[in-house]
This record gives sequence, structure tokens and C-alpha cells, in this order.
Amino acid sequence: MHLRQGLKPASERLSKLVSEVLGLPANHPQVLMGMSAIQGLCIWYRSSRTVAERMFPELQFTPERIDWMAEFIADFSLAGMRALVQNKKG
Repeated sequence: MHLRQGLKPASERLSKLVSEVLGLPANHPQVLMGMSAIQGLCIWYRSSRTVAERMFPELQFTPERIDWMAEFIADFSLAGMRALVQNKKG
């Protein structure tokens, strides 16, 4: 995938979403860390599929399971970002 056509626009969209959830500018270190954490989860499942399947054979990377994993990563990430916001208010 070409950096300018694929990765950069996707990273910019993710940065904007994380920025909105955290209520911080897109270039804030917490936004960059949040974005990196989300990307890291996605990359791990994508690039370490063989390892993941061996560690967790019950995952079975079917299309339905991959959709479930994507939803889990989104829910997990949103919960983490909301906790960060709550901790700042509390």
C-alpha cells in the first residue's frame, strides 16, 4: 500500500477520531499515543495471525470473527480513551 494514498489518509482519519474523543488537538502526544495503540492492535492481529491462531485457536479467523475482532478493538479503544478523559476530569 502506498504511503500517500493509503496509510497517510487512514492515519489522518484515525488521528481526527482520537482527537475528537479525547478533546485534544490532533498533534497532542496523547492523541498520537492513542492512535499508535489502536494501530498496534490492528497490526498485531494482521501481521501475527499465525501466532494468534496458535495461541488462541478458538479465535478462528473467519470473516465473522474478523468483524467481531474489529468491533472489539473499537470498543476497547473507545473505553480506554473515555477512561483517560474521565481521569482528567476526576
